[in-house]
Amino acid sequence: IPVQVNVTKPVNCGIMVTYTPAGASTPTSKTFMPTAVYDGAISIESGTQLVVEVQPFDTYTLDKLVIGTDEYLTVSKTIETVAAPLTITGSVVKMYTYTVTKPVNCDVVVTYTSALTSPSVESSVTITPTSLDDACILKVKKGTPLAINVIPAEGFAFEETSVGETTTMNNPYPIASVGGDKIIIASVVAYHTITATKPLNSSLKVDYTDPLGSTHATKTFLSSDASDGSIVVKEGTDLTVTVTPDTGYDFFNILIGSDEFTANPKTVTAVSKDLSITTSVVKKKYLVTIIPPSNGSISVKKGELFLATASLVEHGSELVISASPSTNYRLSSLKVNNVAINSDSTITVTEAITVEAEFTYVAPKYAVTFAQPENGEIIVR
Repeated sequence: IPVQVNVTKPVNCGIMVTYTPAGASTPTSKTFMPTAVYDGAISIESGTQLVVEVQPFDTYTLDKLVIGTDEYLTVSKTIETVAAPLTITGSVVKMYTYTVTKPVNCDVVVTYTSALTSPSVESSVTITPTSLDDACILKVKKGTPLAINVIPAEGFAFEETSVGETTTMNNPYPIASVGGDKIIIASVVAYHTITATKPLNSSLKVDYTDPLGSTHATKTFLSSDASDGSIVVKEGTDLTVTVTPDTGYDFFNILIGSDEFTANPKTVTAVSKDLSITTSVVKKKYLVTIIPPSNGSISVKKGELFLATASLVEHGSELVISASPSTNYRLSSLKVNNVAINSDSTITVTEAITVEAEFTYVAPKYAVTFAQPENGEIIVR
């Protein structure tokens, strides 16, 4: 009894059917191709076996094989007994080539859907510097996701990944839907760790080249930070250290490794090893000038210490300033930097100061005592 089988015209593939023709006893094979004039009908002997194989063209891979109402994800399927009419449909999808250039100082892990396995499943492949070939060729199913993860060797940091015409600093780098042939090049660079001791009474800014994308970066460390900090710097690049003292402080020095520098900012060229940075500031000191007055004296006292003119005092010091007139004089003005103050005033020093005083003469007064004489009078004019 003949059974009618119809093979849908394939696209970008051939479909080979092995079957026993109606009225025959020996199986035969026929390949259906996407020709201009197409006839996909065959008549087979009822109850015989049917073998269907999808043959994707170059750069294509199986999408699915449908026989009757059943769907398969393998390129070949055997139906042991055919007893009723059915339709065969095979579909393929484009596959793309991803070429992973042999990495240096890193591993590259690619997670993708292989177009060469049936059924297609997501899997991962790791390409290492010890791979035998200069490149790894991956056949990837169109429209499927792919992810690239670069794992740097010890002492190296991820810089960037080139995927075709795209350069990314994302790692891992996901591709939602594969849509073309690509060449993958992973880049890593040697780096060094710079450790900065938490600054006191100042801030510390470091300008440097970050390994990620070999881009310029700036990191500022503050005295309010909870602890020391660190950065990673691309090997062979420069870094510049700048100290900004808090109000009332002056820059003192920068220690980079075991070397001391008194320049601020300080640039280190071509970093070639791990380094530590420690900075120091000191409190500002201001000159106290006391102009010796006439007809009196000025005293400037810090705590229990009396200061002489040309003394230096630290920022924020508290001074008590007093003026004492000589006999027959009184204080007419007491000034600090031309600002009048009262004697025994307390000031806080935030700059150099000049203290001066003026005293005014006060004529003494005397008592005149006289007795009136007898038989006359004394007149004082």
